[in-house]
Amino acid sequence: MHMMGGHMQTMVDQNFYGLKTYAEREDVPVIFVAPEGYTDRSPWRGRDDKDHIFFADMLNLFKDKLSIDTSRVFCCGFSFGAMITYALSLNFQKDLRAVACYAPANWNIYLPENKHEPLAFYSTTGTEDGLCKYINSDELKEGGKYCVLTHIEDNGLKQLPEIPVATTSTHITTEFEGLPEAYPVLFGSFVGGHTDNVKDPGSEVNWIAKETWDFFMRF
Repeated sequence: MHMMGGHMQTMVDQNFYGLKTYAEREDVPVIFVAPEGYTDRSPWRGRDDKDHIFFADMLNLFKDKLSIDTSRVFCCGFSFGAMITYALSLNFQKDLRAVACYAPANWNIYLPENKHEPLAFYSTTGTEDGLCKYINSDELKEGGKYCVLTHIEDNGLKQLPEIPVATTSTHITTEFEGLPEAYPVLFGSFVGGHTDNVKDPGSEVNWIAKETWDFFMRF
């Protein structure tokens, strides 16, 4: 799912957040799709469910016209793309095996009623992200933190854990204990701003793309 200022061709040009590079390198057959929704002067709908209807229609088209493994449908996005991905994760749990959200926000986007069904969830947020903040409002439960906690709770953990946050230039990715093996929740924290391309010191690898690929390949 594309970000603000991007479009479906941006995803093609960026090798689908780098995931196509891994698919080609490991010779894994993948059908990559870059949708572009019904915008209302924003990258994705903020006021109604038209993009959700579009997504459902698109899935039905693929199931009808393509030979796909319907048990292994994944979705990912950055910024506004993460916001629509998170929104879809609340009511397409039966269709999506796992999602990855890079700098998600749970405000300024249409959010459906949460079905509270389990879903494998991975997300990342920089500690200095001023656009899609880790915590936008504790009172309103807005922020990347609450996107993570929502899926931890929906996946069956009622005693919500503390979430480790990075304090050095090396990122921290936490897989939360006590969840069903089929429905893990992972959160990657790093010292930095609004981005989906982050490398640890001394590394040339964007760990977000690598961890996303490894996460999806678990299923």
